[in-house]
Amino acid sequence: MSVLSSPNLPSLTAVTAMKKADILNVIKDAEEKAEKLKSSALQRKENNLAKARNDALAKINEGQTRSKVLYDNMLNKSIAEISQEKEILQARSNNQIEAMREQADTNIEQAKIFLIQEFERKANGA
Repeated sequence: MSVLSSPNLPSLTAVTAMKKADILNVIKDAEEKAEKLKSSALQRKENNLAKARNDALAKINEGQTRSKVLYDNMLNKSIAEISQEKEILQARSNNQIEAMREQADTNIEQAKIFLIQEFERKANGA
């Protein structure tokens, strides 16, 4: 099948019989169809780009929301761990302070006994 006998094109004999105006109308119609196809394709392209942008923004927003939730969860977990560690350290410190007080009380009692013994020894003339 040759290009000139394509079903989309008029036959060679029809072309020669056509007037210039008819040929120009066929060309004009073809150009209008091509322009419509081009316009339609550009519109689909713009629609696809807009949809892609909207989808991307939705994914970004979803990611930010998920990141915020993860951040908040990690922060709350860290705060709870720090609070627990603080309580443990305070309990240890309180125990150490209490042990030091008891040791100080014992030392004071021993110092009193020592001073009394020294005073009595000096008083007895030893």
